[in-house]
Amino acid sequence: MTKEIILATVFVITTICVAIMISEPTITFKPFSLSLRAWYKGAVWLIFMTLWTLITIGYKLEWHKGYEDGFIDGVDKTVEHIITIQNEKEHGTEQHQ
Repeated sequence: MTKEIILATVFVITTICVAIMISEPTITFKPFSLSLRAWYKGAVWLIFMTLWTLITIGYKLEWHKGYEDGFIDGVDKTVEHIITIQNEKEHGTEQHQ
């Protein structure tokens, strides 16, 4: 779980840094002032990345659910087949190849 948290933190920090750079920041020191001349570009970037991340997570969850269901079905069928073969070997009627 630690690896995922680190990757998510790096992703969030990188996204925020890119949004700030896209927003054309200006810094003055006397008097100290920080302004984003094109703040709307950064806002659009953050919205885009947030939506893209949510869509990606949704697709991964759906894919994982389908994979897990298929895996469980495959394991169940394999175990049933092995039990059937074992029963046939015990009774001496082998019909499977």
